[in-house]
Amino acid sequence: MRRSVLVAAVLVAMGVPAAPSSASSTEIKVAPKEIAFGTRTVGTDYYDGVKVTNVSGRPLQVLVEAGLPDDFGFGFMPGSTCPVLTPGEVMDDGESCRAVVRFSPTAFFAGWLQMGTLTITATDTTTGSVTRVEVPVSGRGKL
Repeated sequence: MRRSVLVAAVLVAMGVPAAPSSASSTEIKVAPKEIAFGTRTVGTDYYDGVKVTNVSGRPLQVLVEAGLPDDFGFGFMPGSTCPVLTPGEVMDDGESCRAVVRFSPTAFFAGWLQMGTLTITATDTTTGSVTRVEVPVSGRGKL
């Protein structure tokens, strides 16, 4: 314990900056907090999404990715405006985009609750601090 305090004191005295802390989820605002399609009829496409807003006070590099089961689609969906290709795009403070998910329940998975995740990654373009927000996605198909 004493060594840690001594090392920290020496580093501060030498003017060595502290490592940047990771950004908090207050860097970006995501609403709603989940996408829950509920139970939907097989053979129809359903769309829902989230609004992603940069509330950091500075530009952020934003990328939206998804880990979703077979009956879901993501990316270039109607109404989707969020960057989905690496490395993402810079969003200015106050700027928003919409990430849209498609749920197309199939007979094969009917009755099963399917779950996945949207991941919004925001990187501070100045400090390199990274914020990740995960949005649960779920839906169940019915015949």
